[in-house]
Amino acid sequence: MAVDVSSDGFAAGRQVESFKPDVILLDIMMPRLNGFEVCKNIKASAHTRHIRLLAMTGYPSEDNLAAIHAAGAETCLTKPFHLNHLLDLLGVARRAGNPAP
Repeated sequence: MAVDVSSDGFAAGRQVESFKPDVILLDIMMPRLNGFEVCKNIKASAHTRHIRLLAMTGYPSEDNLAAIHAAGAETCLTKPFHLNHLLDLLGVARRAGNPAP
């Protein structure tokens, strides 16, 4: 398994083309290009629309949640979230010593 990180939305969108991820964990509030736009761009392209997109936010307003789902995100996690919740969404086994809440 390989992991890559981007510092802003514009870089994240560019990295998708070269990194070719299976899943993206995307913060809604990012500099340069927000998560809503990154999500829309990823889902608009035939080359990337198959990528699972899990959004996250510290600002879970009804408007933000509706907008990120409309942009194509599978779900939106509210920060802080428990690691095991993310692992469950990804279908990954829980780590030993890290029980579910």
